[in-house]
Amino acid sequence: MQTQEVAIKPNLKIVLKADAALLDEVVIVGYGSSKKLGSVVGSVTAVSGEKLEKKPVANIGDALQGQVAGLQVFTPSGEPSGTVQMRLRGVSSINSSSEPLFILDGSPISSGAFTALNPNDIESMTVLKDASSTAIYGSRAANGVVILTSKRGKRGEKAKITISAQYGVSKMTGDNITMMNAEQWLNLQEVLDPSLKTNQSFQSEKDFYIKNGISTDWADVFFGGTAPMQQYDLSISGGTESLNYFLSFGHYDADGIMDDSNLRRETLRSNIETNITKWLKAGVNLNLSYQKYATAAFGTTANQVYNKAYAARVYRPDQSYYEVLRDDNGNFIGYGDRLDYFDKLNYYNPYYLSEIQPASRDMARINGNTFININPIKGLNIRAAQAVEAFDYRYSYKALPIGPFEGAGSATESFQRYYSFTYT
Repeated sequence: MQTQEVAIKPNLKIVLKADAALLDEVVIVGYGSSKKLGSVVGSVTAVSGEKLEKKPVANIGDALQGQVAGLQVFTPSGEPSGTVQMRLRGVSSINSSSEPLFILDGSPISSGAFTALNPNDIESMTVLKDASSTAIYGSRAANGVVILTSKRGKRGEKAKITISAQYGVSKMTGDNITMMNAEQWLNLQEVLDPSLKTNQSFQSEKDFYIKNGISTDWADVFFGGTAPMQQYDLSISGGTESLNYFLSFGHYDADGIMDDSNLRRETLRSNIETNITKWLKAGVNLNLSYQKYATAAFGTTANQVYNKAYAARVYRPDQSYYEVLRDDNGNFIGYGDRLDYFDKLNYYNPYYLSEIQPASRDMARINGNTFININPIKGLNIRAAQAVEAFDYRYSYKALPIGPFEGAGSATESFQRYYSFTYT
């Protein structure tokens, strides 16, 4: 409806007026068919590519955050390589999946494919939210449908080359929990154990730490830095009277806030459609991607002392991250190298454990479909399509025979292959 301004007076009468611009908005529903938004019966939300491009995210699903009423979008791990999860109608089943059905260029895909898509290759996204979507896609659409449409060239348009580059940084948001410093923590120990007030060794160490300002903010150690992100995209699009094309290449490189997590991704997309005759049209939509990424070590165990989120809350502030150097008289002269083992905590440094347990993950993925559309007579369209989603995943892990693995090193290599074909 149109926005109106009316004067305040007794017995107001306000008549709502339709906004023709919104009614003319085109959305994609039902196997990729285009309809005017005003002619769609049901709950539909369309998100344009312009809005998606304004969000520099690794996962196209994250670009939907805050764009669709009632749609919950979250990445449980928070890492650059994390798989997005969506809930359109809440959790509808204990045993079955509550994810909506995802459609890319008319073919179903898994939510795992989102990390392999370049957000700048997406033209629009349409979310079907009510039960009418099951009339089109069946029981698979019981949790709603998210339809993605990739970019295409325009018929009769000269070749257009687009180059874009983005750079940014990520940083942990403000921490509302203020942890004790070393002086406060040592004072607390005296409250808990009054005998420490007369313990000469404890008092000497306390004075040394307070005098020299030795205190560790573990939240700052683990999360105080910034994580860089860079993305570069090159695309060419255009067409002739009987053919249109869109070709693109993208590079994405991002570090996680935990510096042992990262993602590097290359994507290549080719969308080509051609009119072979007046009644026969064919096309191919193909997306290739290669991802190399690492996930934070111990990041999945909430109460693990080597999980940095947990460690930032429980590590003692009087434990220095670096070696504390003293002269022959015991005076403080500075800091040395990073400690691999924390004597006061009896724990290894989490970063050291990550370094001696190198792990890498590689994934090559393909998502694509081909179609033939026959229009023998006016009003009759016969369409046949074949879609494929496949990936090769490799995982490599080593535990070097040093530190806690002294004399007991190990190595693991695993490989997984998946493919799925859909015919419509």
